[in-house]
Amino acid sequence: MPTLLVIGLLQTHGSRAEERLLFEGADHDTNSKQTAGDWLGSQLDNKERGVQPFFGYSGEFFSVLDGGNATGTSWQGLADFGADFYLETLLGIRGALVHIHGQSIHGDDPSEYVGDINALSNIVGFNTTRLFQMWYEQEFGEGSISFRVGLIDLDDHFMIADSSGLFLNSAFGPLPTQSLNDAAPIWPIGAPGVFLYAEPSENMYFQMGIYDGNIGDEEINDDGLHVKLGGVEGFIYIFEAGIRSNILGRDGTYKVGGFYHSGEEFMDYNTGNLVNGNTSLYLTINQEITNAFTGWWRLGYSPAEEKNVVAFYTDFGINWIDPFGQHSDDIFGIGFLHTGFGSDYVGANPGVSRTESVIELTYQGVITPWFSIQPDLQIIFNPHEGEKNAFVFGVRSQIVF
Repeated sequence: MPTLLVIGLLQTHGSRAEERLLFEGADHDTNSKQTAGDWLGSQLDNKERGVQPFFGYSGEFFSVLDGGNATGTSWQGLADFGADFYLETLLGIRGALVHIHGQSIHGDDPSEYVGDINALSNIVGFNTTRLFQMWYEQEFGEGSISFRVGLIDLDDHFMIADSSGLFLNSAFGPLPTQSLNDAAPIWPIGAPGVFLYAEPSENMYFQMGIYDGNIGDEEINDDGLHVKLGGVEGFIYIFEAGIRSNILGRDGTYKVGGFYHSGEEFMDYNTGNLVNGNTSLYLTINQEITNAFTGWWRLGYSPAEEKNVVAFYTDFGINWIDPFGQHSDDIFGIGFLHTGFGSDYVGANPGVSRTESVIELTYQGVITPWFSIQPDLQIIFNPHEGEKNAFVFGVRSQIVF
């Protein structure tokens, strides 16, 4: 079997400046600590200077060992690059940040061997180099109120369970009740939009966003600059409220949200006509169980089955931090996802499955603060357009500067 180095896509609520400190505090040998200190120190120095560049590379392979439509191996890669500009340092504008983020995607899609609808890899996309995000952020009240405007990625903020970000299957990121039902601005394409955030107390927040209703096909929007506001594409209005709790001394976050899409471009699978408007609701729970274990559960529901590919979706799982007691940043995770397709969509597409489910086992080993490696096993049940259940093994490695 071929060998490979692979890289993981970082998923956090904050800016890329915060993401690049992901591995800070890892316990390594003296040489690694010295290297980490130099690296982190240079990042902090850049922030003080007002400009903080970043670069990351993700590389991986996936091998379909059995089942699906065919066995085979594919290779994928993703380069992230850009910079944050702290305008308080550069121009004296307190709480202001400009973020520019580009990406280069290359490789093949392992799901072509399986026939699944939820992509096996969350870094697979049309092979191109494009502008992903470019936005201005302004904070007020020490960050308790903020807004962003520009080219924005919706799933930086909404539908997130922090613990599910460890996993490589794309469905553990943006909920399929959005990613498969609407042309929303989710990775790898951003869209013009406005994002508002308010934190009335330390334990509660509200956020909402308004975005272009259709990011366009990946091949057509290969540069990330496809902008066509209004018209039949409409807008996506999304809202989320969250509560941070402390149950028996353990931190947890509980979120409820939903969206309305005003576009006139949804297929009615009963009539074959285009209709307007679509809605969806979701619930997300992320809860610390012990010092070593954290669990999550997400649920998505789209009530209008006649116009949605996915009517119901859920995922849940548990992460085990430092399972071998050697590296405090290592994580082992097991996750399960289940996708239920709309009955009208299934009726209009003979041969597809009514449900698709995945079990994923993964282990992220942090070698240094800037390098990690992650073996991964996925079992796909009832792949949407596949002949058999599939067993897939992969390895991803990650470099972040």
